This record gives sequence, structure tokens and C-alpha cells, in this order.
Amino acid sequence: MGEGTDVGIVDGPQELTPGWITAALDHGGHGLRVIDVVSERIGTGQMGATYRMHLTYDGSPGPATLVAKLGADDPAARALVAPGYAAEVGFYTALAHTVSVRTPRCWYGQISADSASFTLLLDDVADCAPGVQAEGCSVAQASAAVMNLVGLHAPRWDDRSLWEQGFLMRPSPEMARGMGQAFQSAAESFVERYRSQLDHDVTATLEAVSDAIIPWGLTGLEPFSLVHGDYRL
Repeated sequence: MGEGTDVGIVDGPQELTPGWITAALDHGGHGLRVIDVVSERIGTGQMGATYRMHLTYDGSPGPATLVAKLGADDPAARALVAPGYAAEVGFYTALAHTVSVRTPRCWYGQISADSASFTLLLDDVADCAPGVQAEGCSVAQASAAVMNLVGLHAPRWDDRSLWEQGFLMRPSPEMARGMGQAFQSAAESFVERYRSQLDHDVTATLEAVSDAIIPWGLTGLEPFSLVHGDYRL
């Protein structure tokens, strides 16, 4: 197990043992005893590693499957996105119960002091269909997505106690410049690749947004609330 408190942090699938999962569930007060686990890698994310665990219990049954989210295999990737790890674990363990956004249930969450290693045990939502940006969505799906954001933004709107949560990423000149540079680079690559398929109005809008990202990121910070930061279809 990696650095951490309580039952600790899992750093690889070989550590997702019946004993460890039982201890993690006990830590959350669930009183379930796991006697067998079969893990499989799911997803294609580069910034983290995700596993579906098929669980067998002794006595009272629990969920047939859970999903474990761990740090990326690549140490360089871990260092790069460590603030994101901290924000995700912090949300599930400290904020999720205070908002009305739909999320998987978190059964356990722990993160290391340097935020480079973490473990989350979440409900398996395999019966849900992920959005596909290239295919678009229906009006009903778009409406549901927007209403879900209301459940994230409204409950903690202008709540100054949020500033006490050290894991939250706060707007700053450095963040604004980073966003601006990333968007500008992405927009240039996109226009270069798809120029023959884009109207002039589209390319002009992308260029204008590129120029506006940094000033927008430096505007006033009130009112404020929780935002997802990477909310997409």
C-alpha cells in the first residue's frame, strides 16, 4: 500500500485483495466481508487507471461489482495531474454529499500527502451510456446535462466556506495563462486539420475565443461556486 492513513492507498491491481477491500468497506462503516475479487482493467484514460472488481462476499451481500480508480501507471503523468487527483478525491469525500449533482456512490477515498497516489472505490455505473462528443446528443439529453450542473452549482453558490477546502483549484493568473496557451494551441491545430470543412465564421470565432481566454480568466471571482472544470458530453 502507498502512503496514506486508515487502510491506506492501493497503487496497483495486485493490491486489490479481499482483505484490503474488506478493510476499506469497514472503514466506511459498511460491515461487508469480501472473500474473493476478480479485477479487470476498464477505460482508456491516460491520467489514471480504472478497474472493475467482481466481488464475492461472506454473509451479507454487497454490490456485485465496484470500480477502483487509482493513479496512472506513468509517474510523470501522476505528477502532472496530482492537483486533479486531489480535487476528485476531495470532492467525493468532502463535497459530494453537500450538492445535488448525480454521481456514483463513493465507498472509500484516500490520497497521499503529495497527491500523486490515490484510491477511490465507486459504484459501478456500467448500465449508463457515456456521451460521445462526435455523435452529439438529443435535446432531452442536453437538458438533463444542464440540470445536473444546476445541482452542482446552486447548493454552494457564493459559499465562502469553499475557500477552506485546500484541494479545490482556484483561478489565478498562472492558471489563466495556462488555459489560454492550451486553448490557442488546440484551436490552431484544429483549424489547420479541418480548415477545408470550416466556415469563415467558425475559424473567426475560434481565433477570437483564443484571444479572450486569458482576460476572461482574470476577471472578477464573484459570484463563485463549484464547477466541474472538464464537463463534456
